[in-house]
Amino acid sequence: MTIKLRIWIFLFVMATVTVAMAAVTFLSIRAANDHLAKSALSRLQLEASLQLAVDSNRFSEQIAELLLIGEAERQEFISARGQTSASIANLLNRSRLEIASAEGPEDERREDRQLSRVADMERLFRQIDRAAERVLLLDKQGHGDEAIRVFRAEIENQLDSEFQTLVAAAVDEERAEVAAADGEAQRVMERLVTGSTILVAVLVVISLGAGYLYSRMLIRPITALADGALEIKRGNLDHRIGYAVRNEFGFVAGRFNAMAEELQRQRHELVAARDNLEGIVAERTAELDEAILQLKAIDLRRVNFLADISHELKTPLTALRGEAEVTLRGRAKSEATYRETLARIAAYSADMGHLIDDLLFLARSEADDVRFEYRPLRLVPFISEVVQEAKTFARGRSIEVLAAGNGQAPVVRADPRRLK
Repeated sequence: MTIKLRIWIFLFVMATVTVAMAAVTFLSIRAANDHLAKSALSRLQLEASLQLAVDSNRFSEQIAELLLIGEAERQEFISARGQTSASIANLLNRSRLEIASAEGPEDERREDRQLSRVADMERLFRQIDRAAERVLLLDKQGHGDEAIRVFRAEIENQLDSEFQTLVAAAVDEERAEVAAADGEAQRVMERLVTGSTILVAVLVVISLGAGYLYSRMLIRPITALADGALEIKRGNLDHRIGYAVRNEFGFVAGRFNAMAEELQRQRHELVAARDNLEGIVAERTAELDEAILQLKAIDLRRVNFLADISHELKTPLTALRGEAEVTLRGRAKSEATYRETLARIAAYSADMGHLIDDLLFLARSEADDVRFEYRPLRLVPFISEVVQEAKTFARGRSIEVLAAGNGQAPVVRADPRRLK
């Protein structure tokens, strides 16, 4: 999971918690407001019930005062009757408002019961008003005692008592309803405070947890990258960052490991090149040592060869001088003898020429300028010629030179003079 996606998830979680907190707070406040409004309606209905109790008592008292005092109290009587009627109408309206705001069957049944009670109050009030008119009529007709008896029997002891009982019941019920509404509102407020506290605590815990997780998520790869850079600085190219999470840091770690592998490969190549160079230097040194040894050996062979050539040059010179001295000594010889002697002197001269050619060959070989004259060569007559010339050097030394073979030597490609 990438860091960007985690950040978005964190923001989404925080936004969700915040919206949930706001929604719960809004619903709680709304419920509290509903309960407060309900409590206010109950208080208004209680006030209307108390006002009706006061007005009904005053109306009853005004009937009695009108009987006792007379027409002077007529206006107060009319005012009390109108006020009582208005209080009943006000209580009826309040009851209807509470019915409209009822929440559930229980509230509806209670409000219907209150509405029915108010209707009974209105009915009793009308009965009391009609009884009061009859009482006042009796009093006006001069039947004062009958009027007082009817007032006490029908109004004071029956209708008014029943009316006051209904009013008292309404007052008690409204007081209980107000207390219940206040208690419910208080409980809602307490739940609101508790819920808000819990939500705030949850939000704080989520924030701290997310902060811890994100700090851990950032610190771990950053520490791994820093340690990897330090190891590379120390020359430890075998170090690799063990962070394979598929996010931005994992991508950087992969690039870092690739860089370390490339550096390690280059270092191995440099070490291999150095070892190879050392091997080449050692090989060239060995070749140089071998060349020096070869040069020493060549120089030794040259010295030996020069010594051999110096020794070998004496042989044909001695032979030439000997042949000439033998031929010239004594009396004259035949032409065949001279010819044979001259032929041997020519052969010895040729041998000396060959020795000189060998000296030139040695010089040219050291100068790397040796030329060969290759041609097909039959070995049998070639070896016979070499043996015949060797017999000349062997003569007088008790040495016999022979050639052994089956006469089937092959034809080779060679330089005859160099080979001889």
